[in-house]
Amino acid sequence: MLGTDSYASNHQLSIWEEIRILQKHFPALTLETLLQWATSNGAKAMQMDAMLGSFEKGKQPGLVLIKNEKNIKRVL
Repeated sequence: MLGTDSYASNHQLSIWEEIRILQKHFPALTLETLLQWATSNGAKAMQMDAMLGSFEKGKQPGLVLIKNEKNIKRVL
């Protein structure tokens, strides 16, 4: 599971920054894995995977638009 709820791991409360930090220190981790940690695994850990965590009929997806990211080619 990947998340953020304090300033202990980086200087801002941003899941995207958490992903970037992990990619920097663990380049073998794929974006697919990190996004799974941040979405479906988090929903499962909170026992909310019937409602959240993936794009499926009947679920409530949350979307984030990532614009102007310098390393977007590396990430995607």
